[in-house]
Amino acid sequence: MTTEQKNKLALQVIKSVLDAVKEAGRIPCGTLYAACMTHGATLEQYQNMEQAMIKTTLIKKEGNELIWNAS
Repeated sequence: MTTEQKNKLALQVIKSVLDAVKEAGRIPCGTLYAACMTHGATLEQYQNMEQAMIKTTLIKKEGNELIWNAS
């Protein structure tokens, strides 16, 4: 898999997770990590993804929950 393909896949995963948070309104981080872990994600990968999503400002983290932040 090329770097471009890996980056494209990572963006698709982040978009899917953002869509899930948007639909739910809020998701406990542990629940989301467990779901990602069942698909082979490591803790480091999950943490990197979480930080990337927060940087979009579409979600925010309050305590142990990710909350949809966009109007």
